[in-house]
Amino acid sequence: MKDKVGRAENKAMDGKQNDPGADVGEETEPTVSDSPDSDSATMTEEQQLEQLQLEKEEMVALAQRVQADFDNYRKRMSTEKEEIRAFALFDFMTAMIPILDDFDHALKTATERGVSGTYVEGMEMIRKKILQLFEQQGVTEIEAHGQVFDPHYHEAAMQTDEGEAEPNTVIEVFRKGYIMKGRILRPAVVKVHKGT
Repeated sequence: MKDKVGRAENKAMDGKQNDPGADVGEETEPTVSDSPDSDSATMTEEQQLEQLQLEKEEMVALAQRVQADFDNYRKRMSTEKEEIRAFALFDFMTAMIPILDDFDHALKTATERGVSGTYVEGMEMIRKKILQLFEQQGVTEIEAHGQVFDPHYHEAAMQTDEGEAEPNTVIEVFRKGYIMKGRILRPAVVKVHKGT
């Protein structure tokens, strides 16, 4: 009996599917050709792909900006570190100049008084090492004697019109000046011929 009822239900179902007058409310399997939204579903996928592509490009651009910012930061830190080192070295070399002046003065005095040779030789060796340190750090003496007076490199302590010299020429150096990699550590103190 159950088989008869089941067969009857199956026939009824088959009849409704083939019957064009079947109830509209009943569900049927849509096919690709029956679905009017298949083009809009494809467009949605394409739009999603475009959106994802835009997001990917934004993320790549953001990563590149962050990388560039970090590179700039690293370069800036390296530059600042080098500047700090240069300023510290500049101060140190400026502090060394009076020590060199003292050695020059002591050597001159020792030579004038006829102090023993070993003492003078020892002082000359120390002075030579200081000059080597200056050279290693790019410190050079400012040329002054016989040069045209330059207020950037020379400091005029006196002016005179005595003797024969070109106007505005340095005729005597009272204190040596030094320059380090283009920066003046100390200007040379000089006497300048005024000329007529």
